[in-house]
Amino acid sequence: MNMLWAAIPKREEERRQKEDPFPITGNLKTASMAGGLFAMDRQYFKELGEYDEGLGVWGGENMELSFKIWMCGGSMIMVPCSKVGHIFRPSHPYDFMGNTGDVVSRNYIRVARVWFDEELDFFFKIRPHFQTVDVGDISERLAIRERLKCKSYAWFIKNIYPELPLQSDLVGAGQFRTEDNKCMDTLGGDLRGGGILHLGG
Repeated sequence: MNMLWAAIPKREEERRQKEDPFPITGNLKTASMAGGLFAMDRQYFKELGEYDEGLGVWGGENMELSFKIWMCGGSMIMVPCSKVGHIFRPSHPYDFMGNTGDVVSRNYIRVARVWFDEELDFFFKIRPHFQTVDVGDISERLAIRERLKCKSYAWFIKNIYPELPLQSDLVGAGQFRTEDNKCMDTLGGDLRGGGILHLGG
């Protein structure tokens, strides 16, 4: 689970051409957003349950908020001509309480446990070592989903991000390994629009 900047899907370009008098600068519906770029009504943010206080320091809050907005009746757009400032510092001014990757992974697991529904087992098939990670009590977050009558993760994929396959859409998943135990890896690349598989040790 990660928010990646990707090309505008064809379906969204077509919608924008039909609905917007100025399609080049028109708003774009987006499945997720980088965490520091959200702008929304304060009262709506409170109604959604604000940020999950069970998430540590940084990472995953943007995904949690994106799922919550779409699945609980809202919508999210990018406004191409808007201006947002974001300052990147040479180092983080806060303590990650250990390994940065551990904190971010734990956050993603917590978000998945709240929002992934029937796709959660697929998430753990890809990363089996995540199953035993303690993410704390999520009952309050599940109660928010119930209170807001949020839709399912399958609904989110089918209606908001149909380019992302559901587990039921996949023919197979796993690893490719050679006889001398070398495996193929994307090295973090995205193969959906073409790409390279690397052979490594």
